[in-house]
Amino acid sequence: MKAFILAGGEGKRLRPLTYAIPKPLLPVGEKPVLEILIENLKKQGFDELIISVGYKSWLIKSYFSDGKKWNLNITYIDENKKLGTAGPLKKIENQLTRSIVVVNGDLVTDLDFASLRDFHERQKADMTVCTIDHVYNVPYGVIRSDESLLIGYDEKPEKGVVINGGIYVVSPKVLSFIPDDEYFDMSQLINVLIKEKMKLVTYHFTGSWVDIGCMDDFEKISNSRND
Repeated sequence: MKAFILAGGEGKRLRPLTYAIPKPLLPVGEKPVLEILIENLKKQGFDELIISVGYKSWLIKSYFSDGKKWNLNITYIDENKKLGTAGPLKKIENQLTRSIVVVNGDLVTDLDFASLRDFHERQKADMTVCTIDHVYNVPYGVIRSDESLLIGYDEKPEKGVVINGGIYVVSPKVLSFIPDDEYFDMSQLINVLIKEKMKLVTYHFTGSWVDIGCMDDFEKISNSRND
């Protein structure tokens, strides 16, 4: 089984840590976050990984090399300019013959990626988006009203939403909608596919999932791994 890992970002929200090393190599406990992800994929039967690299790519390539240490075949896509979260996939359009799992390289999760891919194929979907529950605190008092009549007041309530988990399965024909060598995000691709009436489905995941995109989340997951 094959997976595509997006690991080309600069990690600006994690500076100054990412001045020295790229975000996928930041240690979570005793291992870089990307190594934790790669080991999870290996345990679930994935044997071929394509890693899209950009910022400080030589460090990622030096650490993981060709993947033999993990009994994997690892190859790389070089982003010579920023291509976003969907743009790098265009570079494998001619070699993709079946659906592929795509995952952000800064996630720590216990998602069963193999089950996700199987779900995608059972649904005969063009694209599957993994979704996550997210609760946030509104930092203000929230007014409930009926026209000018105040009928309720909630002080800094919690709100729940469903968010994009940064994990996808895409079918080969989806890649034809990605422009060549241009910055293109997954949000743009999703909107294009909706407009084109392609079949998009969601796979809701309720297990462990942490995006280390900001300092608070990185420190939280690092502390939990060190405990």
